[in-house]
Amino acid sequence: MAMEDTRALDTAWIIERADEVRRTGATIIPNVLPVDKIDELNRVFQPLLKETECLEDGAGNRGPHRYYITPPFQPPWTDASIINNDIILAIVSELVGTDGVFCQLATDTPCLGSEYQDLHRDTQSLFPEWEQEPPPYQLAVNFPLVDCHEENGPFEMAPSTHLLPKEEAIRRIESGEISLQQVLMKRGDILIRDVRHIHRGTP
Repeated sequence: MAMEDTRALDTAWIIERADEVRRTGATIIPNVLPVDKIDELNRVFQPLLKETECLEDGAGNRGPHRYYITPPFQPPWTDASIINNDIILAIVSELVGTDGVFCQLATDTPCLGSEYQDLHRDTQSLFPEWEQEPPPYQLAVNFPLVDCHEENGPFEMAPSTHLLPKEEAIRRIESGEISLQQVLMKRGDILIRDVRHIHRGTP
């Protein structure tokens, strides 16, 4: 971890973070991952980004100049301080149980010339015939490879929209009833989120 960290042993704190995900759809936790490991990932990521830009002829594969890339599941991406992190595993286990499956490693990178994404979810409703959403069943653990601020394409999300039908959530956002919030994070911070919440990438 990024510091001598006892947070993973604090059961009450873990439950608070999990409850925040249940209530709002996400929790941001500072100083979880080692910054030197993040900087190493950024270093090895740059050639992958350049290669993908060339393959896509600069057009982007997630909208103009936005790139979705799946790095190889090998070092340094598989460093235990990241994929076997005690804090992450404790919160995820509190939300979905101890038999959760790590199914994907991927990046989403806006470059110069990218645009706002459409408002969206990252999954479909598990039981669309139900009148309410079930408890969390699919999570994302996001962390930036660079510090994210207002000027370099921060993620935007709408709190608590994972509890609403998609169309209703988007209607409330577009009407101004629910506000989008920028997710500003530093290297080493993590975002654990329910992928049903409405969000978008920004330029």
